[in-house]
Amino acid sequence: MPLHFPLAQATFIHIPKNAGNSLEKWAIDNNIKFEDKFNHCTASQAKPLWNDLGYVFSFVRNPFSRTVSIFHYLGQHAERKILDKRSVDIIDDIKTVKLYKKGFDYWLNCMYENKDFNEKPIISLENGISSWPRRAPQSIWLDDKIDLIIKVENFNKEFHKIKDLLNASSTIPLEHVNTSNHNHYKEYYNNQNKRIIEDMFKEDLDQFNYDF
Repeated sequence: MPLHFPLAQATFIHIPKNAGNSLEKWAIDNNIKFEDKFNHCTASQAKPLWNDLGYVFSFVRNPFSRTVSIFHYLGQHAERKILDKRSVDIIDDIKTVKLYKKGFDYWLNCMYENKDFNEKPIISLENGISSWPRRAPQSIWLDDKIDLIIKVENFNKEFHKIKDLLNASSTIPLEHVNTSNHNHYKEYYNNQNKRIIEDMFKEDLDQFNYDF
């Protein structure tokens, strides 16, 4: 969901699996006031939510790494919900786990072909939430003026820009939340499935200057 920081007149556009929940926890830990509305809406969808978005910023991530992270997070999160008996939709979670257990390569091909893939449809902001398919490039969320884009891979060097923007003097660090257990992303790719990422996320690779 977008985070609006009224005191700093700034708005964060939250692209899924790009450390948005980590930023939210960091803001809470540092007593930085913010407002949130709706779920993962785009920059243009956020405009009518507040009178003035102010300074708009977002985080992007290497599509190769992000896709591996999504795969493991979805599978492991569904496994935990089943184990802890807190599934809202047990059939949905069982299907996710079954697909997860078939491995990254199979899952990625299913996503690419939209076959046997557990994907929520796009729901318009008019209906209350905005849910974007995981096949969508990150650039879809950045469909309006963005003042600052920080790559997740550059947090150590660039997160001070966010601290300055939000007038955060605390030394409480950014803590990574909603993580999953997996190896380095490069271990999951071969020539064939690399081409899937290059096709699905060509716009991100070009616009944000990412490669394998």
